[in-house]
Amino acid sequence: MFRTLGFDHDRVIRPITPDCKTDLPAGAFHFVFTHYVLEHVADIDAVTAEMARVTTPGGCGFHVYPGKLRPIEPHLFMPSYTGCRRTSPASG
Repeated sequence: MFRTLGFDHDRVIRPITPDCKTDLPAGAFHFVFTHYVLEHVADIDAVTAEMARVTTPGGCGFHVYPGKLRPIEPHLFMPSYTGCRRTSPASG
């Protein structure tokens, strides 16, 4: 799809290795943005370290993710029960 629209696929799509590394040069970006991504990441320390590595000194980031107490999950628009737990055994 990118090629048909005239985008350089190899420049737009970058591989990420299992250890959360990219082949991007250090300090490649002045601004790093994520939108509902970080809640899916298993190794948040490795991902944030890589984001810091590719951000230029003095650069910044903006990361959007659902709050822990958000009542509706933003992907499937279903009620979210994050953090909810039973405090007493169910009677039955």
